[in-house]
Amino acid sequence: GEKDSPFKPFYLTKKNGQTIQVMSKIEYIIAKVLDDEGIAFETGPTEFLREHHLIPDFKLSIDGETYYWEHLGSMHDLNYRERWYRKFRTYCEKIQIADRLVTTSEDQKVTDTEKTVKKIVNDLRSGKLAKTEGAYSHHHYYI
Repeated sequence: GEKDSPFKPFYLTKKNGQTIQVMSKIEYIIAKVLDDEGIAFETGPTEFLREHHLIPDFKLSIDGETYYWEHLGSMHDLNYRERWYRKFRTYCEKIQIADRLVTTSEDQKVTDTEKTVKKIVNDLRSGKLAKTEGAYSHHHYYI
């Protein structure tokens, strides 16, 4: 069969028995922590695809609120970074979900990714997302 992506996909079997596909090791860790923490989520939600040509990495539901999560895996690449800024403008101006959008990127130093993702989940649950000025989004975390 044909692969959905030119990249090697990662598969996670969630606690409910459903197997999902993600595109990177970091997305696998994010999905695993979300599942371990009992967060209802889906990967690659398509509700913005037709009108805006955007597919966030994750859609989360926490205490009746919907959030979106984009992992920015190649911000070192100029074309990727410029594409992200165009996407973010669309999230802000056309879709108007910037306050419910979490972004992550990898830190230069070695970090405990799982621990940081758990902190993000706790911030989401408490309604206290980090506010970032001049970053990649209004709520950006380095993992």
